[in-house]
Amino acid sequence: MRWRSYRSAAVNHRKTPNGRTHTVRPFACLALTLFALAAAPRAAEAQDCDRACLEGLLDTYVAAVVAHEPQRLPLAADVKFTENGQRLGLGDGLWHTATGRGGYALKLADVERGQAVLMGTIREADAPTVLVARLRVASHEVAEIETLVIRDAQVAERLDEIGAPRGDWYEPAPTGERLSRAALVEIANQYFSGIERNDGRGDYPLAADCTRLENGLVLAGDRLLVGPRAKGRPNGGQIGCLEQFRSGVFST
Repeated sequence: MRWRSYRSAAVNHRKTPNGRTHTVRPFACLALTLFALAAAPRAAEAQDCDRACLEGLLDTYVAAVVAHEPQRLPLAADVKFTENGQRLGLGDGLWHTATGRGGYALKLADVERGQAVLMGTIREADAPTVLVARLRVASHEVAEIETLVIRDAQVAERLDEIGAPRGDWYEPAPTGERLSRAALVEIANQYFSGIERNDGRGDYPLAADCTRLENGLVLAGDRLLVGPRAKGRPNGGQIGCLEQFRSGVFST
């Protein structure tokens, strides 16, 4: 089983009870958390906006923010907007202060639920800034915009230096090896529980080529798998993801 995630860029393999190894491309850990906010009954709303449509709306959203023009988006009449957990009027917050696009953009589309997530960078008052945005789309209109604006120039600069997300994000899993949504969520939750209850003796289904990208640094695995300009651990040599989890380092 393969697992890629982006608070950490992780790659995992795991065998199912029948002994087969599945390949999975689940969503970024943070993105998956955002996707989970959508209720299951909304799935039918997503049928008229495919992957290209959802990713295109993410591009339109960033362009609208930089231009300070919410009206560029096809908006639902009752669109909801939050920034860093606070309900705001559309056009407030980053809409006032954004000054340009960033150099990094990981776009993820959940066609079944009509969800799209951007994890990337932007310029705010010309300073590099991290932007995470979730859009919910229904009938080709944006019904929800949820954003996290992380004002950490160092992290944003590291992501910009990497440039493009790891290409594995965009490789579709073979049809016969895809798992259900419930299975993908369970796998992603194993990552969180592996950190929160990190005694070094847990079930850590981490592949040999796993890489963990956190705050713009490759803290485990081969940094060159993330990109030629990706930076590794600031102190000490690189270690593998499984070695890191088994060390119990997250419990300290």
